[in-house]
Amino acid sequence: MEITNIESVPELIQSLIQIYLPNSESQNICAYYLRLLSSHLKLQFSMNEEYTLAYMLKDLSLEDSDRVSCLYKKLQSLKSLKKKSEILYLISQLKEENWVVIPLKQLELIGNKPQDPTNYQIGGLIDFTRDALFAMQGIESRNFTYSESLCSFTINSSVQDSLYEVALKVTELGFLFKRITYFINKNLSIMNSVTLQSLSYSLKKQINIYYKFLALLDQNYDKKPSGIKKLWVASQDALEKMCFLAAVCDGIQDLKGGEILSALYSYWRNGKESLKSFIRPVLEESAIPILNMIRSWMLEGELFDTYHEFFILQDFSESKKKLWKSMFRINTEMVPCFFTEALTNKILLTGKSLYFLRKECFEEEWSETVPELHSILELDSQTLEGLWITRISKSTNEKLLNVLCGKYNLLEHCLSVKKYLLMNQGDFHHALMEGMHLILNLPASKIYKHTLVSILETAVKSSNCQYHKPEYVNRLRIILDDIKGKETGWDIFSLDYAIQSPLDTFFSDDIMRKYRKIFNFLWKVKRVQYLLNSFQYPKELILIQGLKSAFLSLKQTFVLNNQIQHFVNIFTNYLMVESIESYWDKFVTKLTMASDLDKLIEVHVKFVDGIMKNCFVSNDSVFKQVLRILDIIIRFTVSRENFLNSVKEEYARINSPIKEIYNDKDICRLSKESFNDIVAISNIFSEEVIKFNGLLNESDDLKLKNLVFIIDFNDFYSYEILRRQGYHEDDEFKAYTDVMKGLNEISRRFK
Repeated sequence: MEITNIESVPELIQSLIQIYLPNSESQNICAYYLRLLSSHLKLQFSMNEEYTLAYMLKDLSLEDSDRVSCLYKKLQSLKSLKKKSEILYLISQLKEENWVVIPLKQLELIGNKPQDPTNYQIGGLIDFTRDALFAMQGIESRNFTYSESLCSFTINSSVQDSLYEVALKVTELGFLFKRITYFINKNLSIMNSVTLQSLSYSLKKQINIYYKFLALLDQNYDKKPSGIKKLWVASQDALEKMCFLAAVCDGIQDLKGGEILSALYSYWRNGKESLKSFIRPVLEESAIPILNMIRSWMLEGELFDTYHEFFILQDFSESKKKLWKSMFRINTEMVPCFFTEALTNKILLTGKSLYFLRKECFEEEWSETVPELHSILELDSQTLEGLWITRISKSTNEKLLNVLCGKYNLLEHCLSVKKYLLMNQGDFHHALMEGMHLILNLPASKIYKHTLVSILETAVKSSNCQYHKPEYVNRLRIILDDIKGKETGWDIFSLDYAIQSPLDTFFSDDIMRKYRKIFNFLWKVKRVQYLLNSFQYPKELILIQGLKSAFLSLKQTFVLNNQIQHFVNIFTNYLMVESIESYWDKFVTKLTMASDLDKLIEVHVKFVDGIMKNCFVSNDSVFKQVLRILDIIIRFTVSRENFLNSVKEEYARINSPIKEIYNDKDICRLSKESFNDIVAISNIFSEEVIKFNGLLNESDDLKLKNLVFIIDFNDFYSYEILRRQGYHEDDEFKAYTDVMKGLNEISRRFK
C-alpha cells in the first residue's frame, strides 16, 4: 500500500508490521495490537522515541528504512492519536528473533484476562541480557519488573543465583534513570523557573548520551544469560555519572535561579576530576538564563526576571527620588556562591548606572556593543568574560559621571551650595542679616514668607550674587518651619537651595537637611557676630567716662565685650577655615577622583558629616554648650545696649539745668539693673567657656585641642578655674593676680 494512501491507524500499523513480518503473520499481530491499543492499558514508563526509532531502523534495508521513517512521520502527524509511544513500543518488539505465531483465538483468550500488559509475551525466546538492557533504561520485561512501593526492580525468581546479584546491581541504573527522567519531565512541564528548565535540558542531553551508550552495548552484547556480567563491568562509569546526576536532582529540589547554580557549583567542586569535567557543562548550560539576565541588565538597564531568579531585585513601590538608593537591591539568597561581593556589586552598580542614565538623565542613545557571554565561571577572572564585565562597568560609570558633571554642572552646584548655605559668600549674608535681623526679632506668628523673599532678593542685588548665574542664584529658597513651640522668627527661618532631578540623587533630602542644620548654626553665629559689631558707641563716650560713678562699670563692660569678641573671632575663624574651607579642598579632590556615582555620593556624605562633626552639630553635648554660649552673648548685647543708653541718659540728666530731675534718686535705676546683668553675664560666660574647653579637651582630635589652646592662649580661663576652686595661696596664682592688679592700676592712672 502506498504511504500517501494511508489514512487510518489500522492501515498505518498494518504497514509497519509488514516490514518486519510476512503478510501471513501480520494480520493476527495487527488484530492483537489494535485490541491492546483500544483498551485502557498504557505504558508504565517513559520511552525515548528517538532511541526506539533508531533501534527499529537498525539492520533494515535502505528502502525499508525510508519506509519506516515516512510511516513514523505519518504517525506523528496524527494529532488525535494519543498512544503513539505505545505503537512504537509494540512495533519495536517485532525485531525480536525466533518468533512463534500465536493463533488469533488464543490471542483473544489472552486479551480477555485482566493481566498487566508487561506480562504478555508476544512471542520469542527469553533474552535475559536484552531484558537487562531494557531495565537499564527503566523498561519492564518478564525478567525485570519495577515496584513503585519499593522504588526498585524485582528480578524473575527463576534467574540463577550466580546472576541474581549482578542483575540486581545492573537494575540500579534503571532506577537512577527513572529518577532523572522523572525530574526532567516534571520540570519541563512546569513553568516556574527558567534556570530549572535550562538544567532539565542539560540533563536531557546527558540522558541522550546515556542512550548512545546503551545503543553501543546493544550492538555488542552477549546473548547468553551470563552476558549480564559484561554489562555490569561496562556500565561502571555510566553508573557513577548517573548516581551523580540523581544526587544533583535530589539536591536542588525546590531551588531556583542562583540557588541552583550554587548547588551545582558545590557538586562541581567535589574534587574528583572525572566528575568535575562531567558536571561543568551542566553548570554552564544551566547558567545561560542568568548570563542572559546579566547581559541585559548591564547593556540595557532592564531586568527580565519573570520568576524572581536573578540576584538583583527591583522595588517598584519606591519613588523616583529614591531610585538610586532603594529601587534596586541585591537578593543575597540568589547570588551564586562563586560570585564575590565585589563582582556582585559591580554588576548591580553598572545596571543601576545605565538605568539612571536612561530614566533620569534621558541618555537613551548611549549603549555598548559587546560579544556574547559563554561562561559564568569566568566572570570574575582575567578571561574575556571577566574583562567584559570590567570594561562595561568602567565605561558606563564614566559616562554617568561625565553627564552629571558636564550636562548638569554638578561641581558648580556644589560650589553654589558652599557659597549660600555654608556662609562662603560673606557680603551676601551680611546684606541678608542687615535686612532680616529686625524682622526676625518679631514673634514667629508674625513672620510672613513673602516679606522675607523680598529681603532675599534685595540682598542678592546688593551683593556680588547679582553677578552669579541665574541658574544658581534663582535656586535660593526661604523655608519657615512650623511655628508650634517657636518664639521668634529666628527659630523658624532657614535658607534652602532647590535641587531637581537627576541631581537630587547626589543632593538627597537627607543631605539637604544636614546642610540646612549647618546653615542654621552658622546663621546664629553670624547673628552674634553682627550684633557685636553693629552697636554704635555714643558720641559722648569720652565725656561719659568722666563720670566717676560710671567709669568702672563702663570699663568692666568693655573688658567683657572684648573678651566675648575675642572668643567669637577665634570660634568663627575655626568654623570657616578649619571646619569648612580645609574640608572643601579635600572634598573637591576626592570628587574628581570618584569612579562611580556611589563613590561620588559617599564622598559627599563624608564631607557633610565631617563639617557637622567639626562644627559640633553632630555632637549633642558640645553643640548644646555652644548654643548656650551664643545665647549668653545675645543676652549680653541687649544688656550692653541698655546699659550704655542708660548711662548716656544719666549723663544728660546730670548736665540738665532742671534740678528737679537731678534730685530724682530713682533715675539711675535702669543703669544699675543693666550693669548688674552684665556682671552676672561675665561670670556665666567665663563659666560656660570653661565647660566648653573641658568638653573639647576630652576629644582626641588635635584640631579641637588647638582650638582650646587658642581660646585660652594666656591661661585666662585656666586661672579662672583656680580662682573658682579657691587656690588663692598658690604662688603662681598670686603672681598672676599681682600682675593683673598692676595693669589695672596703670590703666586707672592713665585714665
